Amino acid sequence: GVIVPTYYLAGLLGYAAAEHPRWVISLRHVTPVGLAFESLDSHRRIALADVKAPSGTGDDSRPTRGGIIDAGATIPLLHLSSLLEIIERARSKSPIKGR
Repeated sequence: GVIVPTYYLAGLLGYAAAEHPRWVISLRHVTPVGLAFESLDSHRRIALADVKAPSGTGDDSRPTRGGIIDAGATIPLLHLSSLLEIIERARSKSPIKGR
């Protein structure tokens, strides 16, 4: 096994982080990263027709883009590359270097 840095997903999205997240996922990346979160509503297999394209706001740095249409509601999709960029920016500002 490998120990990987793990970040609170809520904090990366601008929300208050849960005190005791129940779930952790690992992202395969040049530098592996974990994301911790409080709840998992569901795991779904969806048709491409149910994916809503991102709005044309021009802000490609947002960690959520587009969504899944389910029962008339749109559930946001996470853009993992944007989340990883947020993490890399935070790492570069960290006072601890070389770790």
